[in-house]
Amino acid sequence: SVIASNAPPKIVVHVDTDDSNQTLVTIAVSTPDRPGLLLDISKTLIRLGLNFHKTEAMVLDGRSLNLWRCEVLENGVSDIEEIWSVLNAMLEVESGVEAIKRRGVRVIRAVVT
Repeated sequence: SVIASNAPPKIVVHVDTDDSNQTLVTIAVSTPDRPGLLLDISKTLIRLGLNFHKTEAMVLDGRSLNLWRCEVLENGVSDIEEIWSVLNAMLEVESGVEAIKRRGVRVIRAVVT
């Protein structure tokens, strides 16, 4: 089935360990494409303490499809629900990064005498 380009983000997170007992996380993201999306996802994963081993990305019919294979760094997050929740919040149209970019930054100027 084809997903509409404006459909809500879909995120899948899988955690496993490799032969050296290293915790690895695989994250798949399908979301409406927009400028700066990969940068925003990258920054979010870095803040979660994940180090990229392999990434793949493509845009198909207005949707960005991304696959991230990451190592969990010391003190990094390996909880599936936490990773999913943080990414989902960042990708939310009404409250995520895109909403902040649309609203812009308000500047208040004052003169103190």
